[in-house]
Amino acid sequence: MKQVLVNSNKTYLFPLPETFDELLTNIINKVNTNNITIYHKSKVLTKNNFDTLNENLNILDVSLKLNGGAEYPVITNIIFNIILSGILTTILGTFLFTITVYTITKALLTTEERKKTNVYEFIGNLNIFPKSNKDINPALEILYFSIIYYIFSVIPATILLYTKKSKCPSYNPPYKTIYGCTVVPMIFIFLLIIFGYSQGNIGDPTVLYIILAILFGFCGYIIMYSSNNSLMEWEHVDQSSDQSQDKITNIINTINTDFYKIPIVALVIYTILRKSLIIGKNDFGKMTIPMLFILITFSYIGISPIYIEAFVKYISSPYSICN
Repeated sequence: MKQVLVNSNKTYLFPLPETFDELLTNIINKVNTNNITIYHKSKVLTKNNFDTLNENLNILDVSLKLNGGAEYPVITNIIFNIILSGILTTILGTFLFTITVYTITKALLTTEERKKTNVYEFIGNLNIFPKSNKDINPALEILYFSIIYYIFSVIPATILLYTKKSKCPSYNPPYKTIYGCTVVPMIFIFLLIIFGYSQGNIGDPTVLYIILAILFGFCGYIIMYSSNNSLMEWEHVDQSSDQSQDKITNIINTINTDFYKIPIVALVIYTILRKSLIIGKNDFGKMTIPMLFILITFSYIGISPIYIEAFVKYISSPYSICN
């Protein structure tokens, strides 16, 4: 017969129930509190991993539930998430930005021009930074801004929600919405590569720029909107019935809806830095891509305080909810 040994303020030994709910009920009755977290081999025990209790004697540890899954802000977790998010944002962001500009630029060329173009030289000499204000294409600038907004929506939101899910298994992030809005612009670019390359010389690109700008901007907005709403609903609505109204009000007042500001602040920083380069009439030539990488990096550094604040509030705050 399989048994469980529960370590709390006292030790309890009883037969292993057939379901996680039965096990949870038995433990709650014995420790006389329902605000608990159960650990098995240093991992949180949930319905999803209940079947790992397959030994004759399964040793479980019980402690008061850790809000947010972290009890208090853990500096190593914060640093790891900041670094990971920064690396992915700068690398993937630079790649996506470059591929998009490369695609729409090469699609404008005639068939003969495209045949003579070396891919690597073409990418290395992409005119992402105009030499002066006279060379600025308003529609193209709007597209650039939309891409930056999109980049700083996808990566930070995905990593934060994934971390929240890993700490709180019962939390269900809006992954379908995020994944859908992430791949839609990619699919459009892929179709543009297929059909744009096959014909070439597509004429006035203004309409194409506007369509792409709307697509990137809208998808980025939906990602941040759904992510922010998901976190706020979880923190504010999913409260246990035994909490006082004062405590709930305190939680609501403590956690601000500032997560959506991340791509906006990144866009402002990017715009200021980019404008400074244009005003300076700098001609970077083949340094265009490295400079783009630096711009995205500094933009990410600028949003780091907001990202850290969101991480602490939604994951490590003593007021965050983790059932």
